[in-house]
Amino acid sequence: MKRVLFVSDTHGDASAFSRLDLTGVDEIVHLGDGAFDGEYAAMARGVSYAAVRGNNDFGAPSPPDELVLSFEGVRVFCTHGHRWRVKWTLLDLEYAARERNCALAVYGHTHRAAAEWGGEVFLLNPGSLAGLGYEPAACAVVTFDKGGFSAEIKRL
Repeated sequence: MKRVLFVSDTHGDASAFSRLDLTGVDEIVHLGDGAFDGEYAAMARGVSYAAVRGNNDFGAPSPPDELVLSFEGVRVFCTHGHRWRVKWTLLDLEYAARERNCALAVYGHTHRAAAEWGGEVFLLNPGSLAGLGYEPAACAVVTFDKGGFSAEIKRL
């Protein structure tokens, strides 16, 4: 079993990670716009860290635009979402995940937490960990186990 914390849209507010209880979390994945904000928090707690670039992540080093990760046999498409126009439709994101043989697509950009099935792909947005935009601060924890997964949005 593996527990992964997905966060997004911290926009330079690394202190947002201090509000999180990372007990039992094996990895943190940041979905862009503040891609390196959680690197220190992960290192301090001894958990793995991965990130993708958002539309507001500039400079070097730069993370990739997207990642395909695998946890307990589940392939996960990770992207910020702006290149897939997620503010207007999730169909392009769903197709991109399906093309990569992923069962789960995680994205940010909208600052709104959301979880829904898009055909054969589960689409998950953890919202903005910094609480920027329309909703309170949020993140998502996904538990992967034996080829399956369960997702929970946590509002802080």
